[in-house]
Amino acid sequence: MNEPAPEGPAPKVPLWRNPFVLAFIFGVIVITALPFLQRRTLRAPPPGPSVGQWQLELPDGGPFGSEQLKGKVWLASFTADPARRAEFGEILRHVQDLGGKIVLVSFVAPGQPGPAGSESWVVLSGTPEKFEALAMGQFQPAFKQALQTRNAGGFSEDFDAGTTLDQWLQVPTVGVVDQNGALRVFWKDEGLGRGNAINAARLLAKQGPNP
Repeated sequence: MNEPAPEGPAPKVPLWRNPFVLAFIFGVIVITALPFLQRRTLRAPPPGPSVGQWQLELPDGGPFGSEQLKGKVWLASFTADPARRAEFGEILRHVQDLGGKIVLVSFVAPGQPGPAGSESWVVLSGTPEKFEALAMGQFQPAFKQALQTRNAGGFSEDFDAGTTLDQWLQVPTVGVVDQNGALRVFWKDEGLGRGNAINAARLLAKQGPNP
C-alpha cells in the first residue's frame, strides 16, 4: 500500500532560488546599468565642418542665426516641398521632452510660403544672396563631404547633389548640427532617416558635443 503524503505546508523555496525574485533583481540591474552601457557603446557621429556665423530672417522679419542656436542641437532642412517640410515638423513631438535642447530649423527659399514656426521649430528665409550663401557655401559642400566619409545615411557615395540652389533644394536631407555649430551627419529625409537623425540629436542633447 502507498503511504499517505505527509500533511502540513510545503517547504518554502529560498529567495535566492525563487525565479520571480531572480527575474526582478536581474531587471533592476539591467535598468540601472543601461545608461552607463549606452554611454560607453553609443557614439554620436564625429564633428564635421562648422556651419560658421550666419544670420537670416524669421517670418516676422526679425533676425535669427547661429548666435541664437549656440549651445543647442539643431536639425536643419532645406526643401522647396511643403509636404516634406510638414513631415520634417513632425520630428518636434519626438524631441519636446528634452526641454528645448533640440531645435528644428526649416530653411525656406526667398519668395516661397512656409509655416509660421515657433520657438522649437524655427522657419527662416532672407535675401537671395544670404540664403544662397548659406545653402551653397556651407550645407551643400558639407553634404558632399559627408557622402565621401559615409556620414550621409541613405545616400550612395556617388549621389549627385547638383551645382545650383534649385537642385540642392530637391535633395531630401536632414542635417544634424551640434551645440558648437559643427555638422555631424546628414540623413535622408524619409521615415527611417528622420528616425536616425532624431536618435543622433537626442544623443548629442543628452551627452553633449563630446560624448
